[in-house]
Amino acid sequence: MCQSKQRLCVICDKQLHGRSDKRFCNIKCKNKYHSELRASKKSYSQDVFKQILKNHRILGELIGENTEKFQIKKIVLQRLGFDTETTTSVKFQGKEIQFHVLDFYWKDISNNIIEVNYNPSDQTISPYVFKRFQRFGYSDTNSKDCSSRN
Repeated sequence: MCQSKQRLCVICDKQLHGRSDKRFCNIKCKNKYHSELRASKKSYSQDVFKQILKNHRILGELIGENTEKFQIKKIVLQRLGFDTETTTSVKFQGKEIQFHVLDFYWKDISNNIIEVNYNPSDQTISPYVFKRFQRFGYSDTNSKDCSSRN
């Protein structure tokens, strides 16, 4: 007599009956498994996108109205949650390096001071990306956001 291998549910270890490729005893276990799988595979790109939004929001709040540029200490930005390593692009202008977050860019003035500039003509955001901004809760109209820059 052939002994069959006992198959168990991946989540609750109950014995499985039915198809040979069955992995879950019921829909609750299946949903729990896939929910945990998605949570454990949190997307790196989503984290980067959130940090870009955060950087953009911080710069928009700091620059204020009718201002094109300002200087600030790096430590102040870092305390606000700004990450100088997360950018949308890097441009080389002669000997200086410009780090961009959408329509803002900054450059090092000294070891601990940077100059932040706002360049509305450098806006590279598409309407589709802006919809993602709104989905992530980025619709602050008091700061310089994408909807008020045309």
